[in-house]
Amino acid sequence: MKIAIVGGSAGKPSSVVNKISAILDTDAYSSVVTYNNGAWPESFENQELILWMPDVDNKQTKIYPVKDKGTVLICSKVMREGYTRLDAISRIFKMHGNAVIAIYKDKKDMFKFELIDALGNIWCSTYVISELCAYIQKLTNWTRMSVRKSLKRSSYTKVS
Repeated sequence: MKIAIVGGSAGKPSSVVNKISAILDTDAYSSVVTYNNGAWPESFENQELILWMPDVDNKQTKIYPVKDKGTVLICSKVMREGYTRLDAISRIFKMHGNAVIAIYKDKKDMFKFELIDALGNIWCSTYVISELCAYIQKLTNWTRMSVRKSLKRSSYTKVS
């Protein structure tokens, strides 16, 4: 599986992104590409999964990736005070993505992660990055194996 991971901010790599990248970089993957510090390729062609986690100030203009058909796009949302799960889910639709990683920081400076799909289903809620990565893989595989089918229009009788 070809994976592009984008994260960190200008001059400051993300330890979370680096850990995710290290965990997903196994023999099962033909290519894991990490872009940090705001530098990313002009296109994400031939990627099967894009993890979009750059740390961009809300005052700056955001640039979002355009995914190929069949590519799974998972973005992130840092859940600061005042943000809700709905804010995280709306990020999915803004980016035309498949899921979001909601990141919470607790009072002990530990990160909690929730992997949420576009319907609001929580695939996992964990403090353990390796568990998050396992569910990222499950969600990616499930999404890539899903097939959209047209429904057959049935005839109906108008009720007066």
